[in-house]
Amino acid sequence: MKYTKIIKLAGLGPLFIAAQVYAQQVHPPPPTKLEWKIPTLLATPKTELTQAKGGISLTVTPATYQENIKETSSFDPKPLGAYRADQQVYCKMFTSSVSVSPDRIAFSVTIANGLERVFRGEGFVGAGAVISLKVDGKSISFDPSGITELLKVVVLPDEKGQVTVYGPSISTLAASGTIDFLIYDVVTAVDAAGTPTQRQNYAWHYTYTVDSHSKSVPIRGVIYIGPTMQQARPAQPGEADWAVCPRWM
Repeated sequence: MKYTKIIKLAGLGPLFIAAQVYAQQVHPPPPTKLEWKIPTLLATPKTELTQAKGGISLTVTPATYQENIKETSSFDPKPLGAYRADQQVYCKMFTSSVSVSPDRIAFSVTIANGLERVFRGEGFVGAGAVISLKVDGKSISFDPSGITELLKVVVLPDEKGQVTVYGPSISTLAASGTIDFLIYDVVTAVDAAGTPTQRQNYAWHYTYTVDSHSKSVPIRGVIYIGPTMQQARPAQPGEADWAVCPRWM
Protein backbone atom coordinates (compact mmCIF):
# COMPACT_ATOMS: atom_id res chain seq x y z
CA MET A 1 0.00 0.00 0.00
CA LYS A 2 1.23 3.53 -0.76
CA TYR A 3 0.88 6.48 1.54
CA THR A 4 1.26 10.13 0.56
CA LYS A 5 3.31 12.22 2.94
CA ILE A 6 3.46 16.01 2.74
CA ILE A 7 7.05 17.15 3.04
CA LYS A 8 8.14 20.66 4.03
CA LEU A 9 11.53 21.74 2.87
CA ALA A 10 13.56 23.75 5.35
CA GLY A 11 14.30 27.20 4.00
CA LEU A 12 15.16 30.70 5.05
CA GLY A 13 12.08 31.41 7.12
CA PRO A 14 8.43 30.59 7.80
CA LEU A 15 7.12 32.21 4.58
CA PHE A 16 9.63 30.33 2.44
CA ILE A 17 8.82 27.05 4.18
CA ALA A 18 5.08 27.49 3.73
CA ALA A 19 5.51 28.15 0.02
CA GLN A 20 7.42 24.96 -0.74
CA VAL A 21 5.31 21.85 -0.22
CA TYR A 22 5.17 18.73 -2.35
CA ALA A 23 3.98 15.14 -2.10
CA GLN A 24 6.20 12.06 -1.93
CA GLN A 25 5.16 8.42 -2.11
CA VAL A 26 6.01 6.58 1.11
CA HIS A 27 6.21 2.77 1.09
CA PRO A 28 6.19 1.14 4.54
CA PRO A 29 8.44 -1.96 4.52
CA PRO A 30 6.68 -5.32 4.72
CA PRO A 31 6.15 -6.65 8.25
CA THR A 32 8.46 -9.24 9.74
CA LYS A 33 6.97 -12.72 9.75
CA LEU A 34 7.90 -14.47 12.98
CA GLU A 35 7.69 -18.26 13.10
CA TRP A 36 8.21 -20.62 16.03
CA LYS A 37 7.28 -24.10 17.27
CA ILE A 38 5.90 -25.14 20.66
CA PRO A 39 6.09 -28.78 21.82
CA THR A 40 3.55 -30.33 24.19
CA LEU A 41 4.34 -33.51 26.13
CA LEU A 42 1.67 -35.75 27.66
CA ALA A 43 2.46 -38.69 29.95
CA THR A 44 1.14 -42.03 28.76
CA PRO A 45 -1.73 -43.48 30.85
CA LYS A 46 0.49 -46.01 32.66
CA THR A 47 3.23 -43.51 33.54
CA GLU A 48 3.35 -42.41 37.17
CA LEU A 49 4.73 -38.90 37.53
CA THR A 50 5.99 -39.66 41.05
CA GLN A 51 7.84 -42.94 41.46
CA ALA A 52 8.99 -44.06 44.93
CA LYS A 53 11.41 -46.94 45.15
CA GLY A 54 13.31 -47.79 48.30
CA GLY A 55 14.48 -44.58 49.93
CA ILE A 56 14.41 -42.39 46.81
CA SER A 57 11.28 -40.84 45.30
CA LEU A 58 11.56 -39.07 41.94
CA THR A 59 8.95 -36.82 40.31
CA VAL A 60 9.48 -35.77 36.70
CA THR A 61 7.49 -33.00 34.99
CA PRO A 62 8.01 -31.84 31.39
CA ALA A 63 8.81 -28.19 30.87
CA THR A 64 6.16 -25.73 29.71
CA TYR A 65 7.31 -23.86 26.61
CA GLN A 66 6.63 -20.19 25.98
CA GLU A 67 7.39 -17.92 23.05
CA ASN A 68 9.11 -14.61 23.73
CA ILE A 69 8.71 -11.82 21.16
CA LYS A 70 11.38 -9.17 21.59
CA GLU A 71 11.65 -5.81 19.88
CA THR A 72 15.14 -4.45 19.24
CA SER A 73 16.15 -1.07 17.88
CA SER A 74 19.09 0.49 16.09
CA PHE A 75 19.86 3.87 14.58
CA ASP A 76 20.68 4.42 10.95
CA PRO A 77 24.21 5.83 11.47
CA LYS A 78 23.78 8.41 8.71
CA PRO A 79 21.75 11.51 9.72
CA LEU A 80 18.79 12.33 7.50
CA GLY A 81 19.64 16.03 7.64
CA ALA A 82 19.88 19.02 9.92
CA TYR A 83 16.94 20.21 12.02
CA ARG A 84 18.74 23.23 13.45
CA ALA A 85 22.31 24.39 13.44
CA ASP A 86 23.09 22.17 16.44
CA GLN A 87 20.52 19.42 15.85
CA GLN A 88 20.55 16.42 13.50
CA VAL A 89 17.67 14.20 12.42
CA TYR A 90 18.06 10.44 12.71
CA CYS A 91 15.98 7.37 11.99
CA LYS A 92 15.65 4.64 14.60
CA MET A 93 14.42 1.28 13.32
CA PHE A 94 12.48 -1.14 15.53
CA THR A 95 12.39 -4.81 14.48
CA SER A 96 11.13 -7.93 16.23
CA SER A 97 12.42 -11.46 16.75
CA VAL A 98 11.06 -14.52 18.52
CA SER A 99 12.57 -17.21 20.69
CA VAL A 100 11.16 -20.14 22.65
CA SER A 101 12.06 -20.79 26.27
CA PRO A 102 13.37 -23.26 27.08
CA ASP A 103 14.80 -23.98 23.65
CA ARG A 104 15.70 -27.55 24.57
CA ILE A 105 13.77 -30.62 25.68
CA ALA A 106 13.65 -30.11 29.44
CA PHE A 107 12.32 -31.86 32.54
CA SER A 108 11.93 -30.72 36.14
CA VAL A 109 13.10 -33.45 38.51
CA THR A 110 12.11 -33.42 42.20
CA ILE A 111 14.20 -35.67 44.44
CA ALA A 112 12.77 -36.78 47.81
CA ASN A 113 15.53 -38.32 49.90
CA GLY A 114 14.25 -40.97 52.32
CA LEU A 115 17.70 -42.41 53.00
CA GLU A 116 19.72 -41.73 56.13
CA ARG A 117 22.54 -40.46 53.94
CA VAL A 118 22.93 -37.16 52.07
CA PHE A 119 21.96 -37.36 48.42
CA ARG A 120 24.62 -35.71 46.28
CA GLY A 121 24.01 -35.34 42.58
CA GLU A 122 27.66 -35.70 41.70
CA GLY A 123 27.85 -38.90 43.72
CA PHE A 124 24.52 -40.05 42.29
CA VAL A 125 25.97 -40.08 38.78
CA GLY A 126 29.40 -41.18 39.97
CA ALA A 127 27.86 -44.16 41.77
CA GLY A 128 26.74 -45.56 38.45
CA ALA A 129 23.35 -44.01 37.78
CA VAL A 130 22.71 -43.37 34.08
CA ILE A 131 20.25 -40.84 32.66
CA SER A 132 18.97 -41.51 29.16
CA LEU A 133 16.51 -39.92 26.78
CA LYS A 134 14.82 -41.70 23.90
CA VAL A 135 13.22 -39.59 21.19
CA ASP A 136 11.08 -41.58 18.77
CA GLY A 137 12.84 -44.74 19.95
CA LYS A 138 16.36 -43.41 19.42
CA SER A 139 18.65 -43.09 22.45
CA ILE A 140 20.10 -39.62 22.98
CA SER A 141 22.77 -38.95 25.59
CA PHE A 142 22.56 -35.92 27.85
CA ASP A 143 25.50 -33.63 27.24
CA PRO A 144 27.28 -32.31 30.38
CA SER A 145 25.64 -28.89 30.16
CA GLY A 146 22.21 -30.52 30.38
CA ILE A 147 22.78 -32.11 33.78
CA THR A 148 24.78 -29.34 35.48
CA GLU A 149 22.02 -28.65 38.04
CA LEU A 150 21.71 -32.34 38.87
CA LEU A 151 25.45 -32.70 39.47
CA LYS A 152 25.39 -29.78 41.92
CA VAL A 153 22.28 -30.69 43.92
CA VAL A 154 22.59 -31.74 47.57
CA VAL A 155 19.53 -33.17 49.36
CA LEU A 156 19.63 -33.86 53.08
CA PRO A 157 17.81 -36.87 54.60
CA ASP A 158 14.01 -36.43 54.66
CA GLU A 159 14.22 -33.35 52.45
CA LYS A 160 13.53 -32.54 48.80
CA GLY A 161 15.53 -30.92 46.03
CA GLN A 162 14.52 -29.80 42.56
CA VAL A 163 16.61 -29.52 39.41
CA THR A 164 16.06 -29.14 35.67
CA VAL A 165 17.76 -31.38 33.15
CA TYR A 166 18.05 -30.44 29.48
CA GLY A 167 18.20 -32.58 26.39
CA PRO A 168 18.68 -31.66 22.72
CA SER A 169 17.15 -28.66 20.95
CA ILE A 170 13.39 -28.72 20.37
CA SER A 171 14.18 -28.07 16.70
CA THR A 172 15.20 -31.74 16.46
CA LEU A 173 11.65 -32.94 17.18
CA ALA A 174 9.34 -34.21 14.49
CA ALA A 175 5.72 -33.08 14.21
CA SER A 176 4.73 -35.79 16.71
CA GLY A 177 6.25 -38.81 18.37
CA THR A 178 7.35 -40.30 21.68
CA ILE A 179 9.86 -39.33 24.37
CA ASP A 180 11.11 -41.64 27.12
CA PHE A 181 12.95 -40.22 30.14
CA LEU A 182 14.92 -43.01 31.81
CA ILE A 183 17.16 -43.28 34.87
CA TYR A 184 18.98 -46.54 35.52
CA ASP A 185 20.80 -47.99 38.56
CA VAL A 186 19.69 -45.42 41.14
CA VAL A 187 20.94 -46.29 44.65
CA THR A 188 17.77 -46.64 46.72
CA ALA A 189 19.19 -48.35 49.83
CA VAL A 190 22.52 -48.36 51.67
CA ASP A 191 23.94 -50.18 54.70
CA ALA A 192 25.29 -48.59 57.86
CA ALA A 193 28.63 -47.94 56.17
CA GLY A 194 26.93 -46.18 53.25
CA THR A 195 27.57 -49.01 50.79
CA PRO A 196 24.79 -49.38 48.19
CA THR A 197 22.65 -52.47 48.80
CA GLN A 198 19.86 -51.83 46.32
CA ARG A 199 19.49 -50.16 42.91
CA GLN A 200 16.34 -49.37 40.96
CA ASN A 201 15.35 -48.11 37.51
CA TYR A 202 12.88 -45.29 36.85
CA ALA A 203 11.03 -44.57 33.61
CA TRP A 204 8.65 -41.89 32.31
CA HIS A 205 6.99 -42.21 28.91
CA TYR A 206 5.40 -39.40 26.91
CA THR A 207 3.80 -38.66 23.59
CA TYR A 208 4.49 -35.26 22.06
CA THR A 209 3.14 -32.96 19.40
CA VAL A 210 4.77 -29.83 17.97
CA ASP A 211 2.54 -26.94 16.96
CA SER A 212 3.73 -24.32 14.46
CA HIS A 213 2.90 -20.66 15.07
CA SER A 214 3.46 -17.45 13.14
CA LYS A 215 2.79 -13.75 13.56
CA SER A 216 3.35 -10.70 11.36
CA VAL A 217 4.90 -7.81 13.25
CA PRO A 218 5.32 -4.37 11.63
CA ILE A 219 8.72 -2.76 11.34
CA ARG A 220 8.66 0.67 12.96
CA GLY A 221 10.70 3.66 11.95
CA VAL A 222 10.81 6.57 14.39
CA ILE A 223 12.35 9.98 13.75
CA TYR A 224 14.76 11.21 16.44
CA ILE A 225 16.32 14.66 16.89
CA GLY A 226 19.47 15.55 18.80
CA PRO A 227 22.99 16.99 18.65
CA THR A 228 24.34 13.42 18.40
CA MET A 229 22.82 10.02 17.84
CA GLN A 230 23.45 9.12 21.50
CA GLN A 231 21.64 12.26 22.70
CA ALA A 232 18.76 12.08 20.25
CA ARG A 233 15.14 12.06 21.44
CA PRO A 234 11.91 11.12 19.63
CA ALA A 235 10.63 13.97 17.46
CA GLN A 236 7.44 15.67 18.63
CA PRO A 237 4.48 16.34 16.28
CA GLY A 238 5.40 19.17 13.96
CA GLU A 239 9.15 18.63 14.28
CA ALA A 240 11.06 17.53 11.19
CA ASP A 241 7.88 16.56 9.33
CA TRP A 242 9.90 16.33 6.15
CA ALA A 243 11.97 13.39 7.47
CA VAL A 244 11.25 9.89 6.21
CA CYS A 245 13.18 6.76 7.26
CA PRO A 246 15.18 5.35 4.31
CA ARG A 247 13.30 2.02 4.29
CA TRP A 248 10.04 3.93 3.73
CA MET A 249 11.30 5.66 0.57
